[in-house]
This record gives sequence, structure tokens and C-alpha cells, in this order.
Amino acid sequence: MDDFTQIVVTPGKPVQVPINPTSYPLIGKGLQGAVFKLSDDRVVKIYSKKIYCLREKLVLERVGEKSTIIPAV
Repeated sequence: MDDFTQIVVTPGKPVQVPINPTSYPLIGKGLQGAVFKLSDDRVVKIYSKKIYCLREKLVLERVGEKSTIIPAV
């Protein structure tokens, strides 16, 4: 299995992925980060800035526990 922590995502509109030494395909990108497919039932989002990750984690934890359509963190 490839090490997704080696993927580099830089700020932009949308973000840029200058380095992806893995075989994981990019499936989407936006203003905060890029999403890569790890398997048929698992993805990872790599953020361009740590603050974006912390904010989204907080929202997903608060809203996700009450929703059946938001993925588990």
C-alpha cells in the first residue's frame, strides 16, 4: 500500500497537487484540499493548510454524529 502522507497539496483556487508519488487517483479538489481514492470504500482528503483540516473535523464531529449521510471521521 502506498503512503498517502507523501502527497503534497498546495493552496490555490482550486488547490494544486504538485507531488503525488502514489498510485491513488485524484477524484476531486477544491479550495481547501484534494480527495484521493484509497479503495472502493475509503478516501482521504489532503488539506493545503492545517487550519482547514481542524475546522472541517470539528464540523464533521458535531454534525456527523446526528446524520446518516455524513461519513465517519
